[in-house]
Amino acid sequence: MKKHTLLINSGLICLLLFCLAFACGDGGDETGGGDRTDTTSGLPAGTYACATTVPIYAGQGGSGSSTYPIYNFSRQTRDSIDVKSNGTYSVGGSRCNYSYDPTTKSIQWQDCPFAEASSSQLTTDDKGNQQILVKFNNDKDVWDCTRQ
Repeated sequence: MKKHTLLINSGLICLLLFCLAFACGDGGDETGGGDRTDTTSGLPAGTYACATTVPIYAGQGGSGSSTYPIYNFSRQTRDSIDVKSNGTYSVGGSRCNYSYDPTTKSIQWQDCPFAEASSSQLTTDDKGNQQILVKFNNDKDVWDCTRQ
């Protein structure tokens, strides 16, 4: 009888430990379990060369006065973004932080110069290159940053 009780108690303890390990674990999936979203994995690390299209206005030789009609657009090179997979990025000599939502492919720049961005998203250009579109001034100034 003692042997039987010891066996049952040992089985119950093992079952309890198994249940606790499962309840306290990460749920067993690759995204970290539960409702949490891994905010860094999925954003391809590397250097992204940025450029923007700027309107050139007639009558001012490109001075930027909006009272004149636009007659052309000019491509201007901007700073490069060095994206790390650990949730940090460097731009203009500053080391900063970001979070990434792989479901919507949106990027939230948490500090430094890009924190002012109205929206950012990981996309692909027509040639299949990965791009980060960083939009400023309520999406009026768009930096397209292509992975090098």
